[in-house]
Amino acid sequence: MDCKCQVDVGATVSDHFVGFLPVLDTSGAGLTDVFLKHMEKLGLAISKCRGQAYDNGSNMRGKNNGVQKRVLDINKKSTVHAMHQPHSLNLVIVVAAKSTVDSVSFGVLQRLYTIFSSSTQRWELFKENVPQMTLKPISNTRWECCVESVKVLRYKLPDVGNALPSLKKVIVTPRLQTLEQEIMSSKFLLTVIIWYNALHEVNRVSKLLQSPQVGIDVLQHEVEYVLKFLKKYRENDLLSAQTDARDIAEEMGMPMVFPTAQIRKPKRQFQYESQICLASFMEERKKAIQSRTLKDSCVNMEKTLGDVDAGDLLREVSAAVNAVPAKETTGLQILSYIYSNNLVELYPNLSIALRLMVTVPVTVATGERSFSHLKLIKTHLRSTMLQERLSALAWISIEHEVTRSLDKDELIRAFSAHKHRRVKF
Repeated sequence: MDCKCQVDVGATVSDHFVGFLPVLDTSGAGLTDVFLKHMEKLGLAISKCRGQAYDNGSNMRGKNNGVQKRVLDINKKSTVHAMHQPHSLNLVIVVAAKSTVDSVSFGVLQRLYTIFSSSTQRWELFKENVPQMTLKPISNTRWECCVESVKVLRYKLPDVGNALPSLKKVIVTPRLQTLEQEIMSSKFLLTVIIWYNALHEVNRVSKLLQSPQVGIDVLQHEVEYVLKFLKKYRENDLLSAQTDARDIAEEMGMPMVFPTAQIRKPKRQFQYESQICLASFMEERKKAIQSRTLKDSCVNMEKTLGDVDAGDLLREVSAAVNAVPAKETTGLQILSYIYSNNLVELYPNLSIALRLMVTVPVTVATGERSFSHLKLIKTHLRSTMLQERLSALAWISIEHEVTRSLDKDELIRAFSAHKHRRVKF
């Protein structure tokens, strides 16, 4: 990630794709060697690196022999890591969904999608009964598909209930009758409402984590809001879910009988075996980004990075609180205000701290998008494409905003001059 600070326009943050690299040795040592050679080729100094962001692969993120540890051994200042990973959030929710028997069965949602999408006739039948909404296949990583599937049953369960009897005229199978009984039960209806309300809020944070413009300051407020919502919903708002379930049940003419809770002797478990819940996970994420006291944070930054003076940074932050306009609320806005008004000499340490904050790798989602472009570029029609052309096409595709801003005539003239083959006698 590259931070470009200009006096006339303030501060801008740029995140650019550098290319695909061929790798023969996938160990931590092999990947680190390829990475460092490419950094040297691009003229980038590893000594100026202040942050790293990797996925959950052990050869990349391993604390003993991974790329993260080897780069940290070379540059002790590259200690800032990605705070959140959307896939980790999604996978924890998957585990939470499977933690209890009474949880909404996502297998039912997958069976519902399969039975309607197996033929065009059944899919048209579903669209006739459930307009403006559609079913999605269940995925462990693309959690938004689960939210959309639950949304259909949350708001269109009566229509789905009407589509199933119509489907019996097309196919006759015992599985269809079993599926209808599961969906038209009061317990299933209640769990669908509860899960949709929770997943709707969690999905907001998941989308925010995938945004290339998100900052730690904005993300902290959103995570705290979701944490408060989950705690409040678990303690106080379950009665509202029961009320919504009764309204839908009355519309469908379905008896709404809530199961009575049975008192069971709790099973003794080790700490790592305890039941996972969404609120506890969000609490851990909050602690990961929750700031210390101002003085402790300044001292920790000086000790870890050594780029700032803790005492001067503390005084500059205190002065900026009163000097910077109240409308400048985010870190990027404050940094832009400092550069656009030539105040870097007044806030040298604060400007460095803000530059690190706005460029810190909050998530790895941006880097993983390159694989989506790779599937579009590297097809069976381009099976003989070499590495240089693959990276060039990826640059054009991923950096399309930069590509549109280029002067095409100037590029043509430069290409023509470079490929000039006339021989002067």
